[in-house]
Amino acid sequence: MNVTTPHFRYVVLNIPSSVKRREHMQEICDKQQLEVTFFPAVTPEDMHERASTFLKNYDVEKVARRVGRHLLDQELACALSHILMWQACLDDAESDAWVILEDDIEPQTSLQDLFNEIDFNHIDILKLSGKRKVPYKAIKTLENGYQLCKLAYGSNDLAGMVITKKAAARLLQYSQTLDNAIDEVVDRSFEHGMPIYGVLPWPVDAPVILDTKNPLVSEIGLRPKKNIAGITCKHRILMKLIRFQDSLKKRKATIQLKLSR
Repeated sequence: MNVTTPHFRYVVLNIPSSVKRREHMQEICDKQQLEVTFFPAVTPEDMHERASTFLKNYDVEKVARRVGRHLLDQELACALSHILMWQACLDDAESDAWVILEDDIEPQTSLQDLFNEIDFNHIDILKLSGKRKVPYKAIKTLENGYQLCKLAYGSNDLAGMVITKKAAARLLQYSQTLDNAIDEVVDRSFEHGMPIYGVLPWPVDAPVILDTKNPLVSEIGLRPKKNIAGITCKHRILMKLIRFQDSLKKRKATIQLKLSR
């Protein structure tokens, strides 16, 4: 059966000063026979220069109402990196979709061979990695034990994903009201309206490395679990209400997925 395969650009998100990570990814892409473009990640030091327009509309208190704390500067820089990448994807006249990879990943199979099996005719977001189990429906059995699946919502990870121009445009619009870490924002397919597909088991491994002696150590680290100091009782009630609403939306998305053909 013929499949629709877009013209991909393989793009690695990398801080220019992270030479070891860039070398790591260049070696991986050479082994995979991928022609790769390195996209300079936004950092806390240059985010006001590179994304000043977006930051003017960034509502710190809105984030605190949902998350219970402010985003770390590293989290905000990560969000801005992906937002700038989506804009660059839209502006790229030489590709139909971007395969976005973070610079500490380990592919478990040939990505090109995997994509050649998938019909992208109705797929605009394809997750290649994940940090949590999500409800899914198998769509197609692929080679080497993989399955193409439709997810009820996202997998809490952006280390590896495919995004078309259509999805990039929608996520750009949706993220203008950034109210959470960027992976959580992308995951809310039940709000932004772009269905999320995934390949299971995940073909891209993205370990969180916290050993400071490791050249691939995480530059964000673990997210704080404690809420911001001085949070009011009213604020806590509002947070719980927002989270309850989100849980209802996830349940609805799960039911809709199970009933879909």
